[in-house]
Amino acid sequence: MSSPTPPAPEGPTRLQRVIVWTALFGVPLIWVLHLLTSVMLVSSSCSGGISQHNALPWGEIERLVTIASALAFGICLALAIAAGRAWRRIVSLAPRRGDAIRFVAWCSVTTAAAFTFGLAFTASVLLVMPIDRLCAPFQ
Repeated sequence: MSSPTPPAPEGPTRLQRVIVWTALFGVPLIWVLHLLTSVMLVSSSCSGGISQHNALPWGEIERLVTIASALAFGICLALAIAAGRAWRRIVSLAPRRGDAIRFVAWCSVTTAAAFTFGLAFTASVLLVMPIDRLCAPFQ
């Protein structure tokens, strides 16, 4: 005798809903926190061209910004991928176009992708731009 197969889910699972809502609000929040952290670190080293005596050296700040950027990008990319998979699954499970969860899942994927791209752009500007040269004459 074979064991009975579990019935197919009729709608999105709880995990899919959690992923969708987490990506919808989590990725923009991570972007904002990354931006605030980076601005705080850079401005603490050199504020308006005036060298700060108790600030971390630029090499340490650049290392911290790089670590924060890599960590934030990895989390955002993982959430964006998870949201995309959840959206595809939700679309296949909820055939009606008027389902609210389909719209929320689509918004989640779009938001996660846009803010992940924005985070990558912000991080690349922070890491490529020679911000340390602004403070060099004053040190």
